[in-house]
Amino acid sequence: MGTYKVTVELNDQKQAVVKARDQQIISDTIPQFGGTGEGVTPPELLIGALGACQLITAKLYAKKFGVDLQHLAIELEGTSEKPDGTVGLIPQIKVNTVVESNSPEEKVREFLEFVEKNCLIANTLLNQIQISREHVTVKKPVVK
Repeated sequence: MGTYKVTVELNDQKQAVVKARDQQIISDTIPQFGGTGEGVTPPELLIGALGACQLITAKLYAKKFGVDLQHLAIELEGTSEKPDGTVGLIPQIKVNTVVESNSPEEKVREFLEFVEKNCLIANTLLNQIQISREHVTVKKPVVK
C-alpha cells in the first residue's frame, strides 16, 4: 500500500502547521479555546479527511462501476463528548451525501456503499488503531 509521513510544528502564532510532501495546512482552534480561529481545528481535519477520502475513492472508481458522477458533495458532522472519567472523543460522525448523476438511483446507492467500505480513512476509524510514540527528542532552545 503506502506510507504517509506528516510533520506538525507550531508557528509564531501558536498554530499547528501540518506539512505533507510540499503541501501544508494551518490547524488552529477557536478563540474560545485560545486559538485565532484562522485554521481548521484538529477535529475538523479528522472529519474532513474522512469526507475527502470518500470523494477521492468515488472519483477513482466511478467510471469502473459505470456510475455517472456529475457532482458529489459530502457534509459531515461530529460532536465531541467527554464521558465521565475519560478524555474527549467523537463517538459518531454523521455523513450526508448529495449526488448529481444520470445513473439509476439504486446503482448510485450500491456504488456509495462500495466507496464507504473501501475508504482508507473510514476503515482506519472503524478499527482500533495503535498509536505508538517511537521517539522523543528534547533539545535546548537556540539562543539568538
